[in-house]
Amino acid sequence: MKIGRHGGKWSRASRAGVAILLILLGWLCARVADADALATRDVLVLFSEERFIPANLAVKDSVQAALTAGSAEPIEFFTEFLEPTRFPGEQQEQVFQQFLREKYADRKLAVLIAVGAPALEFLVKYRATLFPDTPIVFCGVEQREIDALAIGPRIIGVPAQVDFTGTLELALRLQPDTQRVVVVSGAAAMDRRREAEARQLFRPYEDRLAFTYLTGLPMPDLLRELAHLPEHTVVIYLNILRDGAGTAFVPRDVLEQLGQAANAPIYSLFETYLGHGIVGGRLLSFAQQGKQAARLGLRILAGEQPAAIAVPEAVPNIDSVDWRQLRRWDINEDRLPPGSSVQFKEPSVWDQYRWRIIGAIALCLSEALLIVALLVQQRRRRQAEKALRDSEERMNLAAASAELGMWWWDIARDQIEATEKCRALYGFAPAVPLNYQAFLNTLHPDDREPTHQAIQQVLAEQTEFHGEYRVVRPDGSLRWLAAKGRGYFDSAGKPLRMLGVSIDVTERKQVELEAQRQRQELAHMMRVVTLGELSTAFAHELNQPLTAILSNAQAAQRFLAHGRLEVGDLNAILADIVAAAQRASEVIGQVRAMLKKGEVQRQPLDINAIIREVSKLIHSDLITRQVSLVMTLDTTLPGVTGDSIQLQQVILNLLLNGAEAMLASASRPRQLEVRTTRPDAATIEVSVHDTGVGIDPQQVEHIFEPFVTTKPHGLGMGLAISRSIIAAHGGRLWAENHPEGGATFRFTLPADTGAPAC
Repeated sequence: MKIGRHGGKWSRASRAGVAILLILLGWLCARVADADALATRDVLVLFSEERFIPANLAVKDSVQAALTAGSAEPIEFFTEFLEPTRFPGEQQEQVFQQFLREKYADRKLAVLIAVGAPALEFLVKYRATLFPDTPIVFCGVEQREIDALAIGPRIIGVPAQVDFTGTLELALRLQPDTQRVVVVSGAAAMDRRREAEARQLFRPYEDRLAFTYLTGLPMPDLLRELAHLPEHTVVIYLNILRDGAGTAFVPRDVLEQLGQAANAPIYSLFETYLGHGIVGGRLLSFAQQGKQAARLGLRILAGEQPAAIAVPEAVPNIDSVDWRQLRRWDINEDRLPPGSSVQFKEPSVWDQYRWRIIGAIALCLSEALLIVALLVQQRRRRQAEKALRDSEERMNLAAASAELGMWWWDIARDQIEATEKCRALYGFAPAVPLNYQAFLNTLHPDDREPTHQAIQQVLAEQTEFHGEYRVVRPDGSLRWLAAKGRGYFDSAGKPLRMLGVSIDVTERKQVELEAQRQRQELAHMMRVVTLGELSTAFAHELNQPLTAILSNAQAAQRFLAHGRLEVGDLNAILADIVAAAQRASEVIGQVRAMLKKGEVQRQPLDINAIIREVSKLIHSDLITRQVSLVMTLDTTLPGVTGDSIQLQQVILNLLLNGAEAMLASASRPRQLEVRTTRPDAATIEVSVHDTGVGIDPQQVEHIFEPFVTTKPHGLGMGLAISRSIIAAHGGRLWAENHPEGGATFRFTLPADTGAPAC
């Protein structure tokens, strides 16, 4: 049987088969191309220092946002942190190299982004063994550091310019009577490099300024020095990653301490420091650095080779100042160079409330004119009527200019008259008759009944009406209105009419809601910071069940190898593995719940159960601190209503504060007691008592104020946030010194008699 050719030519059937085969191959190639086009591109960002340094956070956010917005393919981001300040030495470097090699062995990275000189130096040194074919983009590296490295052809980046002299020139321009400059830096390798560069660049100024370098001092000594500086002094803050005592710091956190202690203005070099204690400087923007690096990364992801891309110029630094610090040090804003950026400028009372002030003045003026018109009416009726009409016109004009809507409600006939502005506020058509029910129908369903009840109470008690409610307009838009009304009654107390005004307060309500959201964000941030401090304890809590799982599994392997594994032994081993896995899952679940960000969820709670959950979280941390925890919990307590995560945050903060307060106590046992009681039928009380040194009596109430702390490295926000959380739950949080020594923190919550008992 012959297939294909007849007399040297292809048969018609053969040609058709070949065509079908080519069509199928084309379809398969297109599907493969589509799959490749949608493939995820992996990008690794390597930071020089630890993750919580604000500069790193600014670079990460800007890089991720720019790459995500500019890439047609989905991108998966990975971040790693070299941290040579905390983990120095060749051995640590080798460990980190091995870690990266094993972790990313199965990943094909499209682009590497190095942030800072140590990260770039590490990648240049080990790229042949780690990522030999992956292009590298860098940012946050100064030109002198770039010149010192042997950068290959597949490396490109954005040079950073740290402007020491520009910052000093800005300080001298703002404070021309400056005679002395104090330069502050730390003891870490990077801190020393910054100091050496500053000494070199400031040398031309030494003939007219006295320079003092406070570098490598322990933090207490540095704070004392800055508190007693002579007049006509400015401070240039470079960086402190580690002080002279070997303590590691986040440089911006150090700056906030220096800003409180120093008796002279502070200037610095980086945008992330603005708003945290410096007057300003010619500041390097890490967000702009990250954005520029992301643009280079997008070009590489699009197929361009690094060698073919022109090296971008350094991102220009901008003279930027904190308006609040200008006021603090009485510095004239007019001395700023043209084009300077002024941040945190607060509007004046007139700017904030201009129209309300005008409206109030206009309303008072209108009322005064109305009184005058009524007095004139007693003498000349005809002239008084005309004066009254004139007065009403003026009042309407004043109300219109103040954005006030005026209304009159004839209660007996149930008729409402309203100005055009008032009708516009509520969404009423100009000619539509109005009554009380029409007014209620415009309100949001959730506000309708409460507003009706408030108006009825005002009429019954013959008081003034003050209310705020939401109005749903015909186009579906939602606005907040504030209304004030006054009722008029006959001699028997029967309501006759009510007069009032309404004003749109939507912007104010939005500001209030935004402030509430920011308070929730701050509380979430403090939970994240607290849990970060407990990371070692969490690792220990997880290592225990994981070790138990490993030991049981190895035991089972040995039994199997010797052929001695019985069913009962196997069941026991498996039961131990399940129990250990459940314990690990509980720890992870508790941490995830506290890290979760969301709306406040009020529900019935068992306060004793919440205390037990928190005690499990900090069990290992208390052991490390040699602190014993005693829980005296009243099992007959009723439940409470609240948000479990917020209440866990309060209890966790009080327990950790108590444990830290006992670290300096060497002569007394470190015992922490948490107790629940019921002072009365409507209240439950939780107290945390420590055996530390107690609280300075003059600071007992001040410790709950924001940014007031007794801890060396505290933010001063934990107790302030805890008090606001307890207040939002209808309770009270306070502190007192215990007669037998130590301090006791107590808070109360309303008992929910309908909730299940503890």
